[in-house]
Parts: sequence; structure tokens; C-alpha cells
Amino acid sequence: MDRLGSLKGTKTIYKRTVQGKEIEVMVDYTKILRIEKTTYSGESNPPPALPIEQQYEQWRRGYSANRMYCPKDGYWYWVYFPAKIMNPLDKVVLTIKNIITTPIYAIAGLILAVVIAAFILMKRRG
Repeated sequence: MDRLGSLKGTKTIYKRTVQGKEIEVMVDYTKILRIEKTTYSGESNPPPALPIEQQYEQWRRGYSANRMYCPKDGYWYWVYFPAKIMNPLDKVVLTIKNIITTPIYAIAGLILAVVIAAFILMKRRG
């Protein structure tokens, strides 16, 4: 798959709009996770592009599927590269509304908030 051109051996950050918000995703072209041959043949007959929602789900799962043409056999392939969302849409924001004046309760409350935030983040990253 020498069709990467200037992307070969790079990690590239793309900006895309998903659900009305701009996100950044880094695709690592230094590694190939997997390659799948499609039934599409001919350089002017690529498989349809994936909708942005499907791309976003792939990025959340840690990969990006890219269409690539192989001139040796004349077929298109889905080539999977590692990907990482740099600024996810579902960030957890914690707000402290009331501060308890007794220091021991304030510290306990802060520790509890940190534990809850960590639990939520781990659950979402699944």
C-alpha cells in the first residue's frame, strides 16, 4: 500500500465538524491495524465515503478506515489506521455548587467528586 504519498510514516491531525462541534482527530499512518479488500474495482470506482457519524464512532473506538486503491490488482481496500480523538464531544464537566465550611467535610467531598469523575470517564472510555 504505497498510495499514502506524503502521509506515509506520519501522524496527522484533522479537524472535522461532528454534531455541530469541531473536533480534532489524530490518525497514525505509521501503523496499519488491518486491511480489508472490497468488491470495488477500477481506480475511478471507489467505495462510498463513510458518513461523518460512522467515522466518529470509529475514532471513538481507536481506528480510522481509509479507502485505498491498489494498482497491482485493481481493487479498493479499507485500510485501518490507529486514531485518537484529541478533544472528545462527551467531556465530563464537574461543577461544585456548595462548599462545606468544615475542612474535613470539604476534603471528603472533593475526594468523592474526583472518584466519581474518574469512574464516569473510565465507564465512557469502556
